[in-house]
Amino acid sequence: MRFLVIAGSVEPLDLSAVGDAPVRSNRYRDRLTEEGKLVLHSHIAGHRAHMWIFDVSGVDELDQVLAEDPMSGFFSGSPTIYALTSPERMAERARAFGHAHDA
Repeated sequence: MRFLVIAGSVEPLDLSAVGDAPVRSNRYRDRLTEEGKLVLHSHIAGHRAHMWIFDVSGVDELDQVLAEDPMSGFFSGSPTIYALTSPERMAERARAFGHAHDA
C-alpha cells in the first residue's frame, strides 16, 4: 500500500538536541529507497515540513518505518497521512469514468 505522509517540524527546534540525527536519517531513507519502501521524500516549499510517499505492506509497517526514522522525534506528533490508490486502481477508475460518459 502507498501512503502520503506530511509532517511539520517540532517548533521551536532545539538544534543542540538534533546532533547527527539528520545524517543518520538520510542514510536510513537511502536504505528505504533501495528496499522500495520509500518512493519519494521532499521538503515542502515555503514550510518547515516534509512529505514522503511510502510503499509498505500496511499501516503497521508504515508506523514502524516512521518510528525508526532517526528524525522522528523532531517531526510533528500529528502527521497527516493519506492512503493512496494503486496505478492499477487509477486505470480502472479512468476506464469506468470513460464508460460513464459513453452512455
